[in-house]
Amino acid sequence: RVHRGFFTAELAQSLEGGYRTVIMSEVLEHFPDPREPVRLVWRVLAAGGLLLVSTPNVESFLCRRFQQKPREHLFLFSARSLRLLLEQEGFAVLQMEKTSRRRPLGELGYSTTNLGRARMLIDVLGSLGFGHFLARVLEVLARDELVAVAVKDRRRCR
Repeated sequence: RVHRGFFTAELAQSLEGGYRTVIMSEVLEHFPDPREPVRLVWRVLAAGGLLLVSTPNVESFLCRRFQQKPREHLFLFSARSLRLLLEQEGFAVLQMEKTSRRRPLGELGYSTTNLGRARMLIDVLGSLGFGHFLARVLEVLARDELVAVAVKDRRRCR
């Protein structure tokens, strides 16, 4: 079974212990207390279940420049702080990568990110046919996302 949507304590209680995988993509940074959803995931996962998390990487210049949105991103994580959060809540981190999200530059107008003057440069490069090239360069160089895969640690009972 697949559940999409808001992850509440009530939903977690009804699903407790039955899932092998939970994906939290671009979620943790929006919670006033990011420990809360990680604890709920721990309850929902079966022993040895996997949690995949993606979130902005505060160690990246692009993240610090464009992802600081105080009304939206309540927390920003480094690789170290994300690892600590997951480990403190009963997970063993199997893999942590600094990566980049592939962004179609033409869709940046739909984003809540304030690009300021960079928007004009992106538009000009796009109109000159360099949009795909610029998107690829950003993808290779930015490393503005963290992706972690963690397993519910059987030795740590919550």
